[in-house]
Amino acid sequence: MNTTDLPERGWVTRHGHVDLTGRPALFLDRDGTVIDNVPYLDDPARVSLLTGARETIAAFRSAGYAVIIVTNQSGVARGFVSPERYRAVEAAVLAALGPGLVDATYVCPFHPVHPWRKPEPGMLLAAAHDLGLRLADSTMVGDTLADVMAGARAGVAHVTHVLTGHGVPERAEVAAWVNVREDMNLPRLSFADSLGNLYLRDLG
Repeated sequence: MNTTDLPERGWVTRHGHVDLTGRPALFLDRDGTVIDNVPYLDDPARVSLLTGARETIAAFRSAGYAVIIVTNQSGVARGFVSPERYRAVEAAVLAALGPGLVDATYVCPFHPVHPWRKPEPGMLLAAAHDLGLRLADSTMVGDTLADVMAGARAGVAHVTHVLTGHGVPERAEVAAWVNVREDMNLPRLSFADSLGNLYLRDLG
């Protein structure tokens, strides 16, 4: 696993060496979207995939999407999670998903404000630049308003808000944020119970 730590940009881990130039991306929040939400997760043994996450990711991969995890990790900045423990958890997430399903992980270990910290679009924009991704045909999936805003600000085509993780209490905030921005050129927005209930046909 080739890992490049760029303090001014956050952390980047490239998984594999597939040329992703020109591909759309499936950008995924991690905690509460791909795995159970455990605050300040630092124990690999507590990594638990959400139902259907692996299957949905595999379907998007088969359709030609790059799969990029974009995750805020304020626990690192707060001193609750060491970089070493974060890496152990990241490895456990990849192992749980299985080989070849995730192309890269982008991490914001800063708090409270940083260009990479969602709702800012820095992680998505950096991934698009680094990997040559087609943002205009990409999608973002997450459980928080911050995820939705990051996708919109990055210029992706589609954003899906899920009810797992923080999704239930944040659903009303997401809807309200969209309603007051009806005159803006926002990406298409859809709602799903979970990542496992997201299908390619939903992005049409």
